[in-house]
Amino acid sequence: MVRSFFFRFFALTRKRTSLNDYIALYLNQITTGARQTDRGCNYSPSTIKSVRYSLGRFAAFQQEARREYDFRHIDMAFYHDYTAFLKRKELSINTVGKCIRDLKVVLRAAEDDGIHVSAGWKERRFKGTRIEVDSIYLTPDDLERIQAVDCTALGPRRELARDIFMVGVWTAQRISDYNHIRREDVNTLIRNTATGELEQITYLNIRQQKTGAKVSIPCNAALRSILEKYSYRLPHLPDKVINRYIKEIARAAGLTQPVEIETTKGGTPRKEWFPKWQLVHSHTARRTGATLMYLAGVDLYDIMKITGHTTPAMLRKYIKADSLEVVEKLTEKYDYFR
Repeated sequence: MVRSFFFRFFALTRKRTSLNDYIALYLNQITTGARQTDRGCNYSPSTIKSVRYSLGRFAAFQQEARREYDFRHIDMAFYHDYTAFLKRKELSINTVGKCIRDLKVVLRAAEDDGIHVSAGWKERRFKGTRIEVDSIYLTPDDLERIQAVDCTALGPRRELARDIFMVGVWTAQRISDYNHIRREDVNTLIRNTATGELEQITYLNIRQQKTGAKVSIPCNAALRSILEKYSYRLPHLPDKVINRYIKEIARAAGLTQPVEIETTKGGTPRKEWFPKWQLVHSHTARRTGATLMYLAGVDLYDIMKITGHTTPAMLRKYIKADSLEVVEKLTEKYDYFR
């Protein structure tokens, strides 16, 4: 009897939890590992940081509105007011969309935990919009020029930053996965070739932090050379440091050609021009790797096995080949176009 009373009391207490209290609980749980992903993995530090930012926008919205929004207030009127607030802050349309999607994840988790939530957030129009944004990849010529830069003249750790970035290119992984390659990630396979000779294949086994997916990546000569340089234990640099240094290196490499970028901020489309070196960052390595594999004729499904993308549509967003390169690729692959 007493036990039953406490269970009912606990259920009522949970249902009276405010949305802001639940958000604080949710953030604490994903940070400590008390709440895990659908794959049963801990949330990566980068994901936690991103979710904190998104939910922080919700707190800022309440502060500006001078009111506290609770579960019963989340309807289409709230949606329009909140997205208008985010657009006034000059956030890109994808950032606005992510803020909405992250809030919906929290609302869904609250419902799963037995909390009553207004059904307004399930409206079809209550959505986080995501559009394909312009981004760059580096051509083989760009990579050669980056490799040719005398990094010692730029300062300490620049060479290490470049090597880590190039590992990202040759593995086509996220920085959270390519920035800490360990000796135990490296494997070898001995096989017989068609001519009867023995061949040694070096490959990496990586458990991706964001998704928990396990991928196996054959190491080409350039990747093996970098790994051997550090005795297969690639030192770590903070992501921000790599981003800063790789821009310096790209600039020193002469990647100054102007690139037009289309963005949407505050709900308004814009076109801006930037020198290419300014657009190079840690994630450029992953896009570059996926694009170069595609241009080399690697099948999309084989690329997916390496990048960890689950659908060709998701992978295609990473492939940034221009139209002339696609024409050249198709002409070389198919006699039909000759």
